[in-house]
Amino acid sequence: EASERRRSDKWLQKLQRDSTGWGLADAILAGRTPLASATDPAQNRAHGACEALVFAAMTMHVKVCGDLHELSAEHQVALRDAALEHLSRWGCGPGAPLAPSAVVKKLALAVA
Repeated sequence: EASERRRSDKWLQKLQRDSTGWGLADAILAGRTPLASATDPAQNRAHGACEALVFAAMTMHVKVCGDLHELSAEHQVALRDAALEHLSRWGCGPGAPLAPSAVVKKLALAVA
């Protein structure tokens, strides 16, 4: 089981560094995947949903810190706006569902 976990971790880290990481993180945080729901907070209490949200927020932070140069200035502004929306949705907005604190922290660092 430990070796399987290490393989999974390596695969997820590779995905984070890939150019598709931007869109995947945004889709999870926006609730456009079955992994986490932006409209059904009860669904997000499931362990898998919390892990997906943390992974997406970490991916956004990792991408901003290391791969921001991949985006045009216009896309950088759109990313900032999306990150602020995600931050509002998952941690700071009125009626925001309870999300792991790591989600809020990583999104805040991505915006900073």
